[in-house]
Amino acid sequence: MTPVLHAKRPGLHNVATLPHMRLLFVKPSLAWPRTTGHDVYCYHMMKGLSRLGAEVALATVEPCPPEATAGFTSTFICRLADEPTTGAPTPTLTWAQERFRSYWGIDREEIRAVNRIAHRWKPDVVIAFGLSALPYLAGVTDAVRVWAMADEWVYHHLAQVRLTDRASWVHVKDGLLKGAYERAYRSLVDRIWVVSETDRKAARYFAGMPVSDMLPNGVDTEFFAPMDRTVRPSTAIFWGSLLFQPNIDALQWFCGEVWPAVRAQVPDGHFTIMGYAPTPEVERLADLPGVSLLPNVPDIRPLVCEHAVVVLPFLSGGGIKNKLLEGAAMGRPMISTPQAVRDLTFDGPRPMMTATSTEEWIARIVELWRDDARRRELGQSAREWVTRHYSWDTPARGAFEAFQSAIAKRSR
Repeated sequence: MTPVLHAKRPGLHNVATLPHMRLLFVKPSLAWPRTTGHDVYCYHMMKGLSRLGAEVALATVEPCPPEATAGFTSTFICRLADEPTTGAPTPTLTWAQERFRSYWGIDREEIRAVNRIAHRWKPDVVIAFGLSALPYLAGVTDAVRVWAMADEWVYHHLAQVRLTDRASWVHVKDGLLKGAYERAYRSLVDRIWVVSETDRKAARYFAGMPVSDMLPNGVDTEFFAPMDRTVRPSTAIFWGSLLFQPNIDALQWFCGEVWPAVRAQVPDGHFTIMGYAPTPEVERLADLPGVSLLPNVPDIRPLVCEHAVVVLPFLSGGGIKNKLLEGAAMGRPMISTPQAVRDLTFDGPRPMMTATSTEEWIARIVELWRDDARRRELGQSAREWVTRHYSWDTPARGAFEAFQSAIAKRSR
């Protein structure tokens, strides 16, 4: 095997009960800090599958900082650019596949590097992770090929279209583009990963992907845990990637339609926005009375636990919201739109308030600010619920079992 970066010994756990399996993850980058849902999802799936006994390897385009993979054992981590491609075949792509390879800026040499790694290490499964990663599967011939799409991208765009908002119509074009891309590469995909039933149905309808594994997001309930902090009265908080359009849409609607009326009733109310790389639209929101912006906070947990209420005012987008799971794990009382909780699993009453109209949002926030006991009740229920239903062990085991089935089918 050609020397690779950060070579480590394989992590083998539970080998008495689970079969040996080799998994190669291919991702353009795995960033640190983990500021996107895809980085969070990829890291915890690699960690969970490693704990189940799989040998996990990672190949990236961008350099992978050691902190990004700390906490689990990987067989090796390498950059595609460092992999010799002598003797690797040139990928055979259809006209449409070639156009999209060029569109995403995927180098043919990187696809050949994937082929060389797979040829030598002989993984059972190769997981291409992220929107632009599909072309890498063209370098895989003798393994189960998985695309970790997570959110279905056509649905992601169409869910942001508003007939009365001409600026949102661009998402129709973007959705059609993503749909053509998914269909161009579906012949190279054996299975896909989705995080919700809505995404599963959309992937079947738009992308024509027949075999999907629903592996919902999870949350690290040991890291995201309640903290003993003094809660500041009449405060609300939102956090997330401030480049992500559904987050921006949610904040603009909340700050424009809900927050001024809340402040009219509670003049000392304060709303905090936290997240990475805020756009100018988000930065302008901090000029509103009672709104503050805290960009690039290294550890959100203490600040979240100091706020009385978490708000999730989503109007668009799909999938499962990491911030909702994180807020629940920290035992925070939350208010959300029905959109944000649609694909979640509940075995009883929802452990968060929901609001549909502007008037309901105003009433719910003011109500929770004035009811300490109700906030404690909601926070405790949310923590119990997320611990029961959204541990990372659940999707990792689901992926492992799906791999076993796919490998057996391929061998037959």
